[in-house]
Formats: sequence, structure tokens, C-alpha cells
Amino acid sequence: MKIFTYLLITFFLGSCAVQGPITGGPEDIVPPKLDNVFPKNNSIINNNQKITIKFDKPLEPNSVRKAIKINSNDFKLTTRKNKIIVEPNSNWDESQILSIYISKDLMDYRKNNINNPVEFLFSFGQKIPTNLVEGKVVDIDNYFDKYKNTTYEIALYDISRDEKEIIKKVETGDSLYFKFSAVENGLYSIVAVENKIIDLYDDVRKRKYSILSDSLLVTDEIDFYSVVLNAGGPVSKEEISSINFINQYYVDYILTDGKYERGVIDTIYNNYLTEDFGDKELTTSIEVKNEFEKYNTGPFTFSVPMIVDSIAPAIEECSIFESDIHIKFSEPIASFDPADNFYYNDSDSNKIPFNILNFNPKNATMIISSEREDLDSLKIQIQENIIKDLSENFMNETALWSFDCNKIEMETSDYGLGGISGKVNAGNYVELVVVAQNISTRESKMSIIDSNNNFYLNKLEPGEYFLQVYENYTVQDDILYPFFPGTLEPFVPSSKFSEIVGPIEVRSNWDIDDIVIKF
Repeated sequence: MKIFTYLLITFFLGSCAVQGPITGGPEDIVPPKLDNVFPKNNSIINNNQKITIKFDKPLEPNSVRKAIKINSNDFKLTTRKNKIIVEPNSNWDESQILSIYISKDLMDYRKNNINNPVEFLFSFGQKIPTNLVEGKVVDIDNYFDKYKNTTYEIALYDISRDEKEIIKKVETGDSLYFKFSAVENGLYSIVAVENKIIDLYDDVRKRKYSILSDSLLVTDEIDFYSVVLNAGGPVSKEEISSINFINQYYVDYILTDGKYERGVIDTIYNNYLTEDFGDKELTTSIEVKNEFEKYNTGPFTFSVPMIVDSIAPAIEECSIFESDIHIKFSEPIASFDPADNFYYNDSDSNKIPFNILNFNPKNATMIISSEREDLDSLKIQIQENIIKDLSENFMNETALWSFDCNKIEMETSDYGLGGISGKVNAGNYVELVVVAQNISTRESKMSIIDSNNNFYLNKLEPGEYFLQVYENYTVQDDILYPFFPGTLEPFVPSSKFSEIVGPIEVRSNWDIDDIVIKF
């Protein structure tokens, strides 16, 4: 009898000790779904109304607090299994429509996030605007990888006044679709940023984004608006993070992206021999370039280290492009006339001089030219005691200094490659770019359409491609720019663009010539 009782108690305790989800069976990957909300969405409520939002699965409480956004600071939030209960601490603000927004951060206990954000609107007697703005974000990465789970946060941006402000933010759901409900009349733009909008002006420098290509005028005459944004960028603007001194005036400017720009500090370079800069605090700025523009960095403060320059200049790079030779020295050099001091010997030991195309001692670069076609088989020679830096360090002390150059071979053969050509239905648009992006390698090739809106993309590696057309950033000597996603300061919309076409298969030694793209 005692044994039976012990076993019964043990069984009972063991059975009661297990709590939480039952383990075993297939993995739960089904996201929670909205069941209902009380009161109903878009209804009139009292200023002390409790709102209950019910899902079909128990919710993870921490995710509820992260996901829910309410245009009020005076509320209490309670999670009970599959229910979210929202109520005011005192009374709701009756002067504005109450908005309860739930982002895709909401998840169940298995960490399955909801597929689409949801929003509920409640009135205290005032009319809820019926204007609806729906749209989607086009992101080429989602075409490359259909399983890529990218989310964009979308900001409705009031551009009707000098002090532009974000009116509302929502997230994209399935297929990068989004929706703004109850939009007041006004003049807007829409900004899409990959992941979350934290600091909009900083976000567009670090992540993919886009600004709506046209302004959006919302009026009582139309209650539904449809828009599309094309993700591009980011468009970075780097700053100087530090300076590495090669000598007192020649430096590497280390930028915030880790890359560097080599150059001189003008203040020091121009007064190097007449002024002592030791222990002085100086400020500098440099001009840098991103994909679309040249700009000056912000001021950077530094001190000049005490460096005794005893290092002689050297040739750092030398490359042959057809009959031109590009030479880069290790530092700025003192001016000299190179015309009679650079030469090579032909097979008969005759000195053959070069033509000087460009010589910039400050930037430590030189371009020289020759009519000879066998430059890669000859040694270029320089007279002694010719090349020196500003500290009077000569490049060498031998009678002759000679060096070899790397010959850059120009690609000429198109055997085994293919092409795509066609026409863009674009009306009077002339300055349009067609870009083909290889699905496997992600490499792209661009071409400007001709005056008849025809395009030709040649020398494409075999494979599948997506095509897209967009406005060129600016008309400047047929320079091809990537897609321009817009700027916030000054406020400039993105380039206009087409839908993405494809995939189109390119085969070896075969041209496809009947593609039509609507712009």
C-alpha cells in the first residue's frame, strides 16, 4: 500500500512539473494572425475605452511592447496569452484620432513574426480621413533572392513647409507592400529606408533607401493613391577620421569608411620652407567624390608631428596604357623639366625621348607618351640628381635609374559573349540608362539609350539577367551613373524608373534584339 501511494504521488508530481509548449512533432513556423479587435476598427469610442486585440496564438510579451506604437504617452499595456489590451491611464486625448500600430516585431513564443503590420484607428466623434496611400518598394536584391526577408520602414514626409517633418511611419509587409491609412490633405513625399528609420539623415548614408520620384498631393477629390519606390544607394558622404603623416606635408587622409585619400596639406606645403608648424593646431578639409557628386568634408583639427624627412622619393606605381605611361611617385617632388631627362634606348642604343602629357609635382603624378609600340620590352631611364622632394632628398645616386612598367591589356575579344538590345517606350525621354544585372554574379552593365530610344548592351557573359531603365543622374559627357535614390538636404526626389524586366537568358555568341521596356 505504501509503495502504491509513493508511485502515485511520484506520477502526479512528475506530471505537474512540465509547463510551457509541448515538445516534439513538426516545427511550428506558422506566424500569428489577427483574429479580431474590439471595438471595431474605425469606430467611435469613449475617452476611457479599453481596446482588446486578439490573435490566434499566444504572443511573446516582450515582442508586444517592442511592436506596439500608439500616438499617446498615457496608456497601459497588458498581454494575456493571445490578447493585447490597451487602455488609458486616465483618459484618451479626444483632440486627435487614436492610432494603434503593430509592427512586424510582434511574434509568438516560437519567434514567428507576423507577416504584415496592422493599424487600428479610433475616433472620439471626429471624421476619420478616408485617404489611403498604398505602395511598394522595388528592391533588386529580392529579385536575386526570392527568399530574402528584407523589411523597409516607410516615412510619410510633409514637404509643404520649410521645416519638413515625418508625419507617420509604417513597415513593409509581404512583397514589400505598405499602406498609410487616414492621410490628411497635404503635400507629401515618401522615404523608404532598409530596416528601421533611426536618424533619417544618417540612415540614407548607411543603408539602401529611396525618396519618391514625384511629390504626392493628397486632396478630397481622390481617396486612393498608389506609389512605387525603387531602392538604391546608400549614397555615402565620408568625413576625415584621422591623418597619417608620410612627412610634414604629405599625408593619408583616413576616411570614416576606412578608405584613404593621399594628398598634401596646402597650408604646410605652400609654406614648408619658411614656417615652423610644429606644435601648432591646424584645421583642414578635402574634396572627395561619391557616386554622384564632389563635396568637401567637414573641418578636421590636427597637429603636425615632428618628422625629419630623410626618405628619398621613389616610383610607387607605373602602368602602360597603349602608348601612354602613368607614373606615380611616393610623395610630391620638386618641379623640374622632364623633357630631356626621361628616355629609353632603342636597339641601336639611341636615346628616344618621351612627350610629356601631364606633370603635377604636387600630386606626385606624371603621364608621358611615346609613339613606340614596344614599351613593355624596354626600360625607361631617368638621369641622376633630377627627382627630389621638398627636403632635397634625391631619388638615387646612380648614373641612371631605370624601371619597368606594367602593361594594361585592353579587352578586345568578344568571343563567347552575348548581347541584349531593344527599345524603351519612353516618349521624349532621351537621357535614360538601361542596366543589365547578372543574376549569378550580381555584376551589372549599363548603356545610355540613343536618340531613337534604342539600347545596346554588348559583351555580356552568358547567364540570366534582369533589366531596368532609369533617368541618368545628370547629362555630362555621356557619364553613366547608377540609380539616384534622392537626397534629403537639399530635398531632391529619386530618378524616375521602370519596373524590373526578366529574367532574360543570354547565350554564348548570341544577341537578343527584340526587348521592349516600358518607362
